Amino acid sequence: MKDNRDNSSLLTPHTYGDDAPIAAFATIPGNSALTLIRCSGKGSLELAAAIFSVPKKLLHAAGNTVIHGWIVAPDAEGPARLVDDVLLSVFRSPRSYTGEDSMDISCHGGIAAGNAVMAALRSAGFRDALPGEFTFRAFMNGKLDLTRSESVMEIVSAKTDTGRRHAVHRLSGVLEQEINTIKQKLVTVLASAEIFLDYSEDEISADKDEINGRLPNRGLVLESLARLQELAQSWRGQRVY
Repeated sequence: MKDNRDNSSLLTPHTYGDDAPIAAFATIPGNSALTLIRCSGKGSLELAAAIFSVPKKLLHAAGNTVIHGWIVAPDAEGPARLVDDVLLSVFRSPRSYTGEDSMDISCHGGIAAGNAVMAALRSAGFRDALPGEFTFRAFMNGKLDLTRSESVMEIVSAKTDTGRRHAVHRLSGVLEQEINTIKQKLVTVLASAEIFLDYSEDEISADKDEINGRLPNRGLVLESLARLQELAQSWRGQRVY
């Protein structure tokens, strides 16, 4: 028998790059004392207030604060049903991991409790986050550069303490600083080269070697090349972890 139901929502998958309110497990559901669910996006605090037992408390909460209450499931035919007793860590834009209004919900552990809270969030208007979407938004909103964004997954996937240490090193910004230093040296070389291309020899002051056609700031070029080769070699060595 032909199924005539409207499946248009199944044919339009969500994509990265919007600011819709999203939610996802930040910890693996299972037999544990606590489960953490992360939420972020435009209007996320207002949506969450609709399923929170003390909505005004959430709406007026300052950033980087923790509030206590219940996740509830509104019932049109009676009082709201209690879902779970939770702590909400509130983060307001731009001082959050993603740069958006966000919150972390700390609920009871176990599969049932976490799934019930996620169901309440979906009913309030949140969608499930795509893989890595929180870090993607952090990158797009300038909270993390590409090297730090990648190091987040490297830390999560690290199988050894050596791998963890390498990833933490990159997350701290050391690699970003090294790349920016090399970039600045190459910009200096490029600016010098463009001057020699744009002006004749008698219009600029330069030493004899440069006027005779040698690359300006040759030392900076060689130094940058050596540092880039060192970075490439370190990647080959560290990828095994």
